[in-house]
Amino acid sequence: MTESIVKIAGSVILLATSIYFGQVKITAERTRIKILSSFGDMIKYIGEKIEHFSSPLPEILSEYNNPYLESVGYLDAIRSHGLSLVPDCLKISQNHEEYILIKRFTDSIGKGYKDEEVTLCKYTHQKLAELEEKMSAVLKDKEKLYRTIPPMLALSVILILI
Repeated sequence: MTESIVKIAGSVILLATSIYFGQVKITAERTRIKILSSFGDMIKYIGEKIEHFSSPLPEILSEYNNPYLESVGYLDAIRSHGLSLVPDCLKISQNHEEYILIKRFTDSIGKGYKDEEVTLCKYTHQKLAELEEKMSAVLKDKEKLYRTIPPMLALSVILILI
């Protein structure tokens, strides 16, 4: 009797954990896309301010406001430590395409003439928008996988062990 209760409890815990794992992965992917979109908006804003007003970078960053970046705390860190923190804020591996693109942007911004800076901002924003579209399209398939594969694996383990 107690043996079957333990098996049932273990099965329920294993299944619930697998469902939770899938949800965590989906949330992480959605957050990554949202952060990428927010940084793209910031880069577009920087480019427009440089192009139209020739504002210096610290002034642009102090004026910029994005509710999502503010709520996550990235905006305060960027204002206090500069744009060099942006690639590390993404919390992704250094070989991802968006990390390389943003790292190249943060290393180059503020070191060229006005036209070069504007071109850099436009190029980076365009590439980030393309990446965001591609990641959003792939997310739909990943969501299906994250919702089905972990519970199926858990169920197969449960069937093997019971």
